[in-house]
Amino acid sequence: MDILVPDLGDIEEVEVIELCVAVGDIVAVDDSLVVIESDKASMDVPSTAAGKVESIAVAVGDMVAQGSAIVALSGVESKSADDKDTATEPPAKLPADSPSAGTNKQTQTVEITDIDVLVPD
Repeated sequence: MDILVPDLGDIEEVEVIELCVAVGDIVAVDDSLVVIESDKASMDVPSTAAGKVESIAVAVGDMVAQGSAIVALSGVESKSADDKDTATEPPAKLPADSPSAGTNKQTQTVEITDIDVLVPD
């Protein structure tokens, strides 16, 4: 999977000023891959996927535009239809003769309070 330069707004090209990964590195989502710089600002380009860096498509000093490939990742994990989502599974039912079934139900109450958040100077 190729990670691409994100939307740059009104800027057409930016310079790569730093590489934050090397071939063989394992990256997580939001890890910085490169630092790019325009006339006005510099910005980290985060990874949009997790995986192993197979190749780097840019070098320090290269000019890149939106949609240019930065790195290629392998082993990118994506959620397939066979994966189970535990949040959507119904809870397991207890047998009727289980000591926990029905007799020792506990309830939790949560108290919600208002909190004032002040904006600093």
